[in-house]
Amino acid sequence: MLSPSSVGDSATLNTVATNKPLVDDILREAHDPDLRDWELTLKVHQFRIYRRPYTRHNPYAGLSDSSNTSETPTPTGYPTQVGTPDEPATSDQSPLYEYKVVGHYHDVKAAVLDQVYTDWEYRKTWDVNMLGWQPVGPNQFHYIVKYPFPLCARDYVYELTKIRDNRDGKLSWITMGLSMANSTVNSEDGVPRKVPKVAKGRIRVKDYFQCLVVTPLPTGTGCQVYLHYYENPCEAIPDFIVNWAMKAGIPAFIKNLHDACQRYKKPV
Repeated sequence: MLSPSSVGDSATLNTVATNKPLVDDILREAHDPDLRDWELTLKVHQFRIYRRPYTRHNPYAGLSDSSNTSETPTPTGYPTQVGTPDEPATSDQSPLYEYKVVGHYHDVKAAVLDQVYTDWEYRKTWDVNMLGWQPVGPNQFHYIVKYPFPLCARDYVYELTKIRDNRDGKLSWITMGLSMANSTVNSEDGVPRKVPKVAKGRIRVKDYFQCLVVTPLPTGTGCQVYLHYYENPCEAIPDFIVNWAMKAGIPAFIKNLHDACQRYKKPV
């Protein structure tokens, strides 16, 4: 089983060496987010949540050869938005959105949040939507998430990259999750293995990315948080469920993550 620290060590070396321009862009965006065409949809605690209709442009293309990181063409059978030119989305259905979450915790250290976020065993104790996980290859994971009733659970096969960057005396922790386009994964012994099959009653998310950047606040006791997130849920979801998940689910996650960091006892 891969621990978060071992995942981070190997991923940091590979990514910084081959994708420094991309890391530069990620840090520039995290420290000064471009929100010109984003809608501010919610304020909660010290966080703001923004969204916009997905543009089908994956800004993290090129991070990994095994990830689905091109201009994110949608797999056959999965609409890029609800409705078609001949059958437009109805008023109770939602288009696909990408999200940005920007804010800070005044009493959570950056290194702690970075480790808590990808400590999967610990996450079972605080993330009520997590149904399970397993490593499937080096830095590659199968992850299962509960969706709001009456929707099916989703599962993901994705590659995780963790980067610890230190420039100009400013530390930043980057966590990237990118859906994998391949039907096989690399194992520790170098033998390709097929990704886990989709269990009955679940839907696989094949088009997904998230980027989390955590930076210490000048006080030294808190951290600045930037999250950019998108997924195609692979079915038409009523607009009221999307709005409920955003207005109830995201604030609950922000609070639960904070509380989990406060309780974390492992060395960082």
